[in-house]
Amino acid sequence: MKRNYFKKNILLLPFLCLSLNLNANHNYFSRISSPTQPTTSFQYKVVNFFVGLFDTEKISDNSIQNNKSLNIISFNNSLLAPTIICPSNITIECDESIDPSNTGTPTFIDNDSCVTGISITYTDLSTQTSNGSCTDNSYTITRKWRATETCGNTFVECDQIITVDDTTAPVIAAAPGPISIQCVADLPAETNLAWTDNCDAGGTVTSVTGPLVGGACGGTYTRTWNVSDACGNPAATRTQIITVDDTTAPVIAAAPG
Repeated sequence: MKRNYFKKNILLLPFLCLSLNLNANHNYFSRISSPTQPTTSFQYKVVNFFVGLFDTEKISDNSIQNNKSLNIISFNNSLLAPTIICPSNITIECDESIDPSNTGTPTFIDNDSCVTGISITYTDLSTQTSNGSCTDNSYTITRKWRATETCGNTFVECDQIITVDDTTAPVIAAAPGPISIQCVADLPAETNLAWTDNCDAGGTVTSVTGPLVGGACGGTYTRTWNVSDACGNPAATRTQIITVDDTTAPVIAAAPG
């Protein structure tokens, strides 16, 4: 029975191709709204040819009069996912912004010309800690970018690696200028200097005085201040020279009368 039906309607096949081409819209068609032509129209012969092949219900006069619609073939307008190209991996200093305006944003191509556009989002996976160690300021961020086609719910992803590094040394405040003292016993107590860092909180550092070089009658002390940040970046050493210079003559007690 099917063979006879197919042979009977095979001559309509060339006209089917022409009909599909004329009814195509942006390389697809999803629905043919119920027309007002009678069932003797060419369009309905084409449709009934296919529904006959697949044992589906033919279009009836009632369906036409009730202005119903017939689903024939449904092509998805968003079969192709967009293409996304991640920004290059980047290394930044710990006091720089990790915002995409500084680290880069992806480029994308909408492969099927989605009318409603592309939605770009990202999520960060970070190894940063907050325990006072170097990894507070030196860590990596894996930034996963996603381009979602809003009309088709298809998406693609790519990863960008952002390396945050701490290579900047802290800075110690200026040391006091050199001084001279008369005697070793006059050596001042150790003092503190403030220090700052681009990423660490900073603080104060206490001086360390080296051994006397020379003699008690004419020697020097070198007093230094050193500090490093959590990542081991050393500050430039601050130095003070303290000179021992005994210039005061002794005093002899009064002679007897």
